[in-house]
Amino acid sequence: MFDLLSGRRRESDEETLQRIESRLKKRIGSNPEGFHGSKRGERWLSQQVFKMARELPDRSRDLSFAVFEKHAGRETDAYNANQSPQSRFEFASEELKEAIADLSDRGVLLMGLTARCPGCGYRAWHHIDDAKQELVCLGCKTKFTMPPEPRWYYRLNSLVRAAYADHGLLPVVLVLGQILLEARSSFLFAPCLDLYEKGSGKPVGDLDVAAIVDGQFVIGEVKQSKDLFDEKTFAKMGDIARRLLPDVVLFASMDRDPGEFTKRRVQRLSEELGSLGIEVKWYALHDHKFEPSPFR
Repeated sequence: MFDLLSGRRRESDEETLQRIESRLKKRIGSNPEGFHGSKRGERWLSQQVFKMARELPDRSRDLSFAVFEKHAGRETDAYNANQSPQSRFEFASEELKEAIADLSDRGVLLMGLTARCPGCGYRAWHHIDDAKQELVCLGCKTKFTMPPEPRWYYRLNSLVRAAYADHGLLPVVLVLGQILLEARSSFLFAPCLDLYEKGSGKPVGDLDVAAIVDGQFVIGEVKQSKDLFDEKTFAKMGDIARRLLPDVVLFASMDRDPGEFTKRRVQRLSEELGSLGIEVKWYALHDHKFEPSPFR
């Protein structure tokens, strides 16, 4: 649902890049003039990139309760498909309403209505706090009466949307939440940090995870996908670990399996930092985070 609300496609960033690369190759091949060292060619290439950028989904969307209900029903059906008849659940709309209400109370979801201006035809979303009997068009500023029996629409808080869609903080939140649940005696964490040398204005690196867990200092790098880990990532974390001397360095992503490349790099870094007493590991999210969860 956050993908839909933030205008993200279900395909991964890598799939998007491959799709754009393929289309660019075809269009470059069909351009007889070429573009290297040519102002006209560079302008042509910029236009192609601009056209493809316009095809990407909107950065924000407004969804009605019916859309939430449809996807929650599908989630429950997907869960029931793998259960015995005695373990299946019947979809409960009331629980979905409670979940949406909880997210609204926390400011994650904002509620409002959409209305079409009779003057210019522009349809806009109006937050519930601004939804008065007389609305003002955000385009032409025409005043008009709110339509009767409006349907409510929900959108993501802009800060939440940026954190989720632009900065990929969902896996960081899931990792920190899981560490918290597994902690036995203590858990303290800091938000994502930039690290600086004393007296220097240039950061030497950043940390997605910086926490004290049961008396151990834990740092980590978390990605949306295992495909985003590269040699530079492990070199950076190795350098930071030698400076900070944590007890644990962890790597995690939204994947059940880290893949061979990541496994080898984690093992190699573990061998390099072992003499310093630093544990290096892949931190796997629990399987239930990848499974359907019913509204019951």
